Amino acid sequence: MRLARAAGVAVEAIRGSGFITTAKLDHSPVTEADLAADRIITEGLRAARPGVRILSEESQWSASERDDFDSALTDDDDELWCIDPIDGTEAFIDRRTRGYAVQIAKLVRVGSGHAGHWKPVLGVVFEPNHDELFAAVSGEPLVFERAGVAVTDNERVGAIGPGRIVTSTRAPEGLRQALFARGFGDAGKLRSVGIKVAALVKGQAEIYPAAPALAYWDLAAPQVVLEAAGGTVTDIEGQAPAYRFGSAANPTDELTFALPLLLTRGVDHAAVLVELQAAAELNRGR
Repeated sequence: MRLARAAGVAVEAIRGSGFITTAKLDHSPVTEADLAADRIITEGLRAARPGVRILSEESQWSASERDDFDSALTDDDDELWCIDPIDGTEAFIDRRTRGYAVQIAKLVRVGSGHAGHWKPVLGVVFEPNHDELFAAVSGEPLVFERAGVAVTDNERVGAIGPGRIVTSTRAPEGLRQALFARGFGDAGKLRSVGIKVAALVKGQAEIYPAAPALAYWDLAAPQVVLEAAGGTVTDIEGQAPAYRFGSAANPTDELTFALPLLLTRGVDHAAVLVELQAAAELNRGR
């Protein structure tokens, strides 16, 4: 939480003073603020936990660096940290859409060998522009702070509704309309997985369908936060996300989830999953 806040302070200072935006090899944008937040978090983690394994979007986005990370990860490693210094960089840049956050997660190993995978057990999501912080450790109560003050359950904005959907600004419009035609409400569009999960936690939406190719650093911290708030995360086939590393476990070496994901809170997840599958099939047929 301390590192997320420190990174957020730096992000907002750079946003206020102006910044340079460049493109990464995958053509996605990166700013001075992304890199500053990355340095603060990674250096802070390494100072607190020497030798810790860290996977950050901004320091591990090239193929060669991913190879280095995979080769450095051994069977003796039982934890690693997954960071998105700014999830929603495009919203940070254009200011017209709400949705950027500092995200930090810790993952632990589950099982061994190629059948094994990793699971996020600690997550922090900090929205510096609105000074809202969400943090959780698996099995423990959710921490929700606004301007550094704890927010209790009965102080959260809104109540659980009949099934309002929040989507990405990039969500296929055909899929959105197919879901709305099935009786779901429209909770709007946001950037950043963490910010959309925050909307679920605050009772502003109940359903978030996420497109395929969501990166590990996009989901890890928000997943822990949502689950601590009583929410559920699965892929479109109903399976819990499994984080895998290494070319044998993850042949595409993309560190992304191949299937669409469904995140819910306060609704029947299985029932929504059936509706999402039907809507996705309808959208594919158009």
